[in-house]
Amino acid sequence: MEAPTSLEPGDVIIFGSSWDVYKHVVIVVNGYGNDAVCDAHSTDHYHKHWYYWMDGTLDTFRIVTFFEIPFSAGGYHNLAYYLPWGWPAPLIVSAEPGNHEQDYDQIVPGQTYYIDWAIQSNGYADIPDTVQIILSLGYQPIETWCVPGLWTGDSVIVEDYPYVFNGNSDVLSIKVDPWNYWEESNEGDNEFELLLTGICEDYVPPWDTLISPNGGEEFYAGGTCEITWVAGDSSEPGSQGITLQRLYYSPDNGDSWELIDELDGDLRSYTWHIPCDLATSECKVKIVVYDCAGHTATDVSDGTFTIHGVASPLDLVAEAIAEDAIALQWQDNIGEGARFLIYRSVDGQNFEITDTTGPHYGTGEVTYTDTGLNWNTVYYYKVQAFSDLYHSCFSNVASETTNILNKPDILQVSTSREPVHQLTVTWWDNSSYEEGYEIQRKLIGSSGWTIVDTVADTCFIDDGVAPYLDYMYRV
Repeated sequence: MEAPTSLEPGDVIIFGSSWDVYKHVVIVVNGYGNDAVCDAHSTDHYHKHWYYWMDGTLDTFRIVTFFEIPFSAGGYHNLAYYLPWGWPAPLIVSAEPGNHEQDYDQIVPGQTYYIDWAIQSNGYADIPDTVQIILSLGYQPIETWCVPGLWTGDSVIVEDYPYVFNGNSDVLSIKVDPWNYWEESNEGDNEFELLLTGICEDYVPPWDTLISPNGGEEFYAGGTCEITWVAGDSSEPGSQGITLQRLYYSPDNGDSWELIDELDGDLRSYTWHIPCDLATSECKVKIVVYDCAGHTATDVSDGTFTIHGVASPLDLVAEAIAEDAIALQWQDNIGEGARFLIYRSVDGQNFEITDTTGPHYGTGEVTYTDTGLNWNTVYYYKVQAFSDLYHSCFSNVASETTNILNKPDILQVSTSREPVHQLTVTWWDNSSYEEGYEIQRKLIGSSGWTIVDTVADTCFIDDGVAPYLDYMYRV
């Protein structure tokens, strides 16, 4: 069947059969007349010439109806920026992830910002093939996304795309279908722009000088190191001084760097808590300062300094020795008068220091008894070696359950001449948490115990016995 010569993108073709006039619907996406290329609503998104739908590979259609939808009726595709509910704009620049607050007028170079954007297909026709979206700064692409087709009404939303701005004020834009691949009913609504402000006009870089540590010093893992430096920026108009500073350390003489902290622009000293597992004779630190325009200055320790490693306690075990006490044991790998912090937790997550022990001289086994605990309760422990110079990494975590109530002992039974039907039972109390005692009795040679009473004290007078019989008791 010949297609009308006026067949063009946006037109709808309905293929049917004798029993179902709405068997299949396709839309012309490009081409004209017999060269029209169509895409289906109800199967795949692959381009096919319209007459392929009649060759028997999908079905044999006997009725074909052409609908020519004029441009004025909205027959074309359309891609546009989109404003989701609660967003102030289709393009957002936020200083914090997870929100949609605009901070495009408070840009600080060198700081990470989070970009959100949204576009949608809002024309009459579906977009059956790849749609490209470009994020640009100063009209230069910084990121590209490709979406494999969009149905009418579908949207694409990207949130918290991280980006660090480094230059002066500029235009940030999001544009869908930037090369106008798809013929649209409105080619003017597919781009949204933000003019970034807050980026200062400072053209002179800052300066900085690291003072300490600058080589030759010695520190300990888990201890502290005081880092000091001086820094400044030009006083020219537009300068806002130093706005951001980053401290780094290198364990290998500058071959690699790890971030220590990110600071505001006013500080000139910092107490570095050295990682407990760091040990090196080739350590350096580095200070990088930023001005409001993103210019930087960097200074590094002139020489290397030493961080002595500190051995962690090993093989911590816990053992319940009473209803209110747990004994701990671990291996000291330091010696030399090491002291230890004892951490305790009831949930295995939130630990608090419960005590200290030491000094301990010479490596080997260390013991400690934790008392005053609740009976039949699980406790978790970890141990850390420390001194005035260091704190080691933690030992492993050990857990144990305190004993149930300690049983009485030294049970004694005494008789009296008068009355002959009375016996006195006494015992020693070994528990701090009991609420009372249950007294059980049986005749010697019998098989079953009988509860005869409960008492609060450690003495029981049994006046329910028969004379001249032998009895046994337990408490």
